[in-house]
Amino acid sequence: MAPSSSLDRARQLWSGFKGNAGGEGGVSRGKVSSGDLAALFILKTILDLKLFETGWQRDVSIRIDAGQGSDLQIQGPDEKRAQVLEWIKTVRAAPLPDAYFARAREVAIHRLDSVRPDLQALTWERDPMGTTQDLETISARLVQDVARLYF
Repeated sequence: MAPSSSLDRARQLWSGFKGNAGGEGGVSRGKVSSGDLAALFILKTILDLKLFETGWQRDVSIRIDAGQGSDLQIQGPDEKRAQVLEWIKTVRAAPLPDAYFARAREVAIHRLDSVRPDLQALTWERDPMGTTQDLETISARLVQDVARLYF
């Protein structure tokens, strides 16, 4: 599922996981289920857009890293990390405007290759036959539910 330019990274991530080829996955790290990973990526993209809007893109890093598990990795000064969590609470509390969500999803689609190996490795960790959900099928409601469930 990873593009050829990312195959080495995908193999490296996947080989670091424990499990067997018989169908049972290894012990997974992180609380986000494999079915919610695509929506988590769109949530991450929404947060990245907020970082850009506030000019914090050099101060705060938000990543999905299969080596760290299925949670968002938010790195930066404590006060800015706290603000990122507040942004997540805002997504959790009220639906995003349709136009804003459509823009964020489109940005996520164009940036998917940067995180595809991590999403696929996290999916395979739990289900060796699993695939990453198509971002076009992710609704604003699902992103809101992910924010509610995991944050």
